[in-house]
Amino acid sequence: MAVAIAACNFAASLFCYSFAIVPFTLDAFTKWRPFLFHITSVNNVAAIRSARCLQCADVILKSSRERSLLREHRKSSCIVHSGNAAIRLQSQAPLHAGNIAFDKNWTLNGLIEYLNGFVFFWPGTEAGPCNYGRNHFASSSWDRHPINVLRIPAATVFSPESCNRPYFCRFNSGAPRCYNGRQSPRGRNTFLPHDEFDGTLARVAEVVFRGGVALPDKTELASSPDGPWKPFF
Repeated sequence: MAVAIAACNFAASLFCYSFAIVPFTLDAFTKWRPFLFHITSVNNVAAIRSARCLQCADVILKSSRERSLLREHRKSSCIVHSGNAAIRLQSQAPLHAGNIAFDKNWTLNGLIEYLNGFVFFWPGTEAGPCNYGRNHFASSSWDRHPINVLRIPAATVFSPESCNRPYFCRFNSGAPRCYNGRQSPRGRNTFLPHDEFDGTLARVAEVVFRGGVALPDKTELASSPDGPWKPFF
């Protein structure tokens, strides 16, 4: 009897192990989702093209006179002046505190400051971004101001030569929702590197970079997630 129980326990452990989540590699991710899509205001295109990079809101705000927005909830999109450029920052209206299960010692203002430190992409394929990205494009968070979409090959920013590592998220980090009465978690594990991500490739909704990311020569531009695409540079 004891032998039978031990055998069952061993079989159960093998079963659980076989279904354990194995961290994916960046190479596997680029094969699954070969493109990354970034949505931005038409106002920002010239400045992005000139700088050849995307900068997070934190960097933009710290170089402007609007430093109060570093922790302030943006109820609508707004223009801030950074250097010689007028940059439109997206509304954070969908960021409802009532839908969030905060980590200990985290607050809405702290979360806003944290999110402002990243540049956001939606993963996708030749056919366009994932559903999260399409929903974001169709949302009212740009307050009906015209927007464009940038598309870059994921492999160009995941390369070993890149000095900025990607982080991954299981949901739209800026639009928390309640599911079956459960709030959406936000805190220190909102964004995780690929080798710590607690899900499969299919669970990745966002790809983010801290601070900013240089745009590769193969960056493309369109007025819609469906194209048509044209060279950005």
